[in-house]
Amino acid sequence: MGRKVTRDDITKWKELRDKGYTYEKIGKETEWGPETVRKYIGGEEKPPEKERKEPEADLELQARAFSEFEEGKNPVDLVREGICPIDVAKELGEKYVELKNMSRPNLEIIEARLGNASHLVRCALGHAKTEINCPVCHKWTHLTLQKINGRQRWACGNCGKIPF
Repeated sequence: MGRKVTRDDITKWKELRDKGYTYEKIGKETEWGPETVRKYIGGEEKPPEKERKEPEADLELQARAFSEFEEGKNPVDLVREGICPIDVAKELGEKYVELKNMSRPNLEIIEARLGNASHLVRCALGHAKTEINCPVCHKWTHLTLQKINGRQRWACGNCGKIPF
């Protein structure tokens, strides 16, 4: 007589499905057959659309993927290492190649715009005394005006680094 599917099994399957796992991947990870998983949680073969993640999470994933690509890895490696699903890995790979092939003057323009945008965000958050989770020291803090390289800059109140 075989095992019985429990509510905990179904809950776990749904969580994995929401993360973009296929029925095959869910079955493999939880030691159940993909047909059993599909029978209990149903739905289309394609994973459901995920809700839009916070931009910071997207940027962290993109940065990690680009670092992996710089080391010679490819989108399949990202999937094998559990970094992201294949559709996301392919998209990031295409973005990486596009940016890698971009001309230097265009990159300089983009860098300048990002620098200006970062400055505006720091100023707005600093003046509003908005609490942030510093991406450098990973602590909740307010931005404070500090003298850095001879200039007044908005920096993390804990570590003193410019967070973004």
